[in-house]
Amino acid sequence: MNDHPADFDRVLSQLPVFPLPNLVLFPGIIQPLHIFEARYREMVEHCLADAPYLALALLKPGWEADYYGSPEVFPIACAGKIVHHERMADGRYNIFLQGFQRIAIEEFVVDRPYRRARTHLLWDHAAAVDFIEIERQAAAIRACLKQLAIELPEVVHNIARVLQEVESPQQLADFVAYFFIPDCHRKQRILEALDLRRRLDETREAIADLLLHVYSELHKEEGGNPTRLH
Repeated sequence: MNDHPADFDRVLSQLPVFPLPNLVLFPGIIQPLHIFEARYREMVEHCLADAPYLALALLKPGWEADYYGSPEVFPIACAGKIVHHERMADGRYNIFLQGFQRIAIEEFVVDRPYRRARTHLLWDHAAAVDFIEIERQAAAIRACLKQLAIELPEVVHNIARVLQEVESPQQLADFVAYFFIPDCHRKQRILEALDLRRRLDETREAIADLLLHVYSELHKEEGGNPTRLH
């Protein structure tokens, strides 16, 4: 996304943070969200009136004890832009949030009624000598997806969509993590991996583990002993 406002540095210096316990956003993903708590309705109203950007951050384990306070979040998050919103009669919102870039939360500068943080954008990095390895890892992920489509025909459409729409290894890792990896903390590790080789490796490991689990569940009555897929 390249349509940031001229004062985007100001936006990043006080970026609203929406913490959730079980959702990790990635660049390029459009996430529907239902906003019902009063403090987060106020957050959306602020974003729509000022600049339509916020960060979606994953809550750290133990958040339940302080949910209505300020429970800890992982410091790497994804910034998103509100690309559509609908305000309901009772003040709740339905929004579409499009992730656009990883960010680091430096510190919280406002705590009530919702948190705002000083943040900065994060960028991927990979040395030129890594490109062959990166393509090899991406090919391995695609192979796992094709095998998953064979084992789970009900997800064929989603897999075909990902394989057709992704344009880069970066996007492949992010889309696979979002759509197919169920463990939110594993998703978070992939979000935090700025080294593209590491991100692809984490994604490949996760999708291979998922495929092995699916294969084991579907074929356990056959008495097979599937080997780990890489």
